Amino acid sequence: YYESKLLSFQFEGADGFAKMQDLLRGLREHTPAEIAGLQLEQVIDYQNDETGLPRSNVVRFLLHGGAEVVVRPSGTEPKLKVYLTAVGQGRKEAAETTERLERFVDEWIGK
Repeated sequence: YYESKLLSFQFEGADGFAKMQDLLRGLREHTPAEIAGLQLEQVIDYQNDETGLPRSNVVRFLLHGGAEVVVRPSGTEPKLKVYLTAVGQGRKEAAETTERLERFVDEWIGK
C-alpha cells in the first residue's frame, strides 16, 4: 500500500521568507541520516543534481522501504510544501509511516 500526503506551511513577510530559505539550506548542509526512523538511502537536490530535469529549489529524500519526503517552496505563495509518500504491507502500516513522517516534518519546521 502507498499513501501520499501534502503538508503546507505558511511563511509570511520577509522574516518568513528568510526562515523558509534557512530551513531548506539547513536540509542541504545538515542532511539527516534518517527521517522518522527510516534510513536515508539517497538525496536528490534538484538545484545541483544531474537528473536531466530543470534545476529548481527542490530536495527529495529517498528512504529505506520506499518512503519519500520532497521539500520545495511554493512558486506563487509564501509557503513551504512537503510531499510525503509512505509504503506499507497494508493500509494501516502505510498510514502509521505517514504519521511518523508528518511528526518529523512538524518538529523540523518548529510547528
